[in-house]
Amino acid sequence: MDIPLELSFHNMAPSDSLKAAVRQQVDRLERFCGHIIGCRVVIEMPHKSHRLGSNAPDVHVLLRVPGREIVVSRERARERKAPANAYAVLRDAFQAVQQRLKDYRRQQQGEVKPKDAPLLGHVVELVAERKYGFLATADNQEFYFHRNAVADGGFDQLRVGDPVEYAPVLGDQTAARVWRTGARNQDESIAEENLARTQDSF
Repeated sequence: MDIPLELSFHNMAPSDSLKAAVRQQVDRLERFCGHIIGCRVVIEMPHKSHRLGSNAPDVHVLLRVPGREIVVSRERARERKAPANAYAVLRDAFQAVQQRLKDYRRQQQGEVKPKDAPLLGHVVELVAERKYGFLATADNQEFYFHRNAVADGGFDQLRVGDPVEYAPVLGDQTAARVWRTGARNQDESIAEENLARTQDSF
């Protein structure tokens, strides 16, 4: 993830075993999705007046992926068949998150049009330690891109100011794919060849 996991407990003592269970569920999501920007999990025990005969807390998950926030809340006080413990609630919440991720991936695959001609832009920011960057378009719009979106594993070769081509996710300020154009290098090579020819003519 680009941002470390945020985990908090409300109205209950923190539990090391629950923390480990949350990390295990998040690891599963990362293997399933590939790119998660951040995840926030809140585990809370509602006031006793709102929860009779149950010791299972509520679990709230907010997952950020490029162009989307996925929010799942499992509040067991209002459900007839409430799980017996926190681990069951946690598992149920993350299963719901994974289903939302499946929907998100299907939508992304339908939104990106690979046959469209790539658009031109240039790199304006690189955050190497968090594996993402931003590019700017000709009309000064900024698009987020993850290192996995850069073709041929070229993220580490990118520099601020480099010209790039990109394919956007429709309706979002995210680049689904980024290619290094090499336009600057080509221009420099042409200039060097022209200089060499000029020198040879003397």
